[in-house]
Amino acid sequence: MKLFIASPSFNGMFCSNYVRSLIESIGGLHRDSIKFEVYSIAGEPISHARNSSVTAAIEWGADKLLFIDADIGWKWEHMRALIRSDKLVVGGTY
Repeated sequence: MKLFIASPSFNGMFCSNYVRSLIESIGGLHRDSIKFEVYSIAGEPISHARNSSVTAAIEWGADKLLFIDADIGWKWEHMRALIRSDKLVVGGTY
């Protein structure tokens, strides 16, 4: 699996809970042998940033695209459940 993690940020800043969650998740991705790319774009309107993220994911050859807002935290187990889903589109609440 090739996972593309896209996190548009209006001002280029990421909250500490996001960073902590990303570090934990990177460890889990390595343990599960999942190839991944973390992509961020700042200073763009959110619709443009999301479109640019999709283009970058396609160009990288991603199997799955995961959008995560720059101001939230999560547990690795929850991310893992999302990316392991066999559904075409899934979402997580926070």
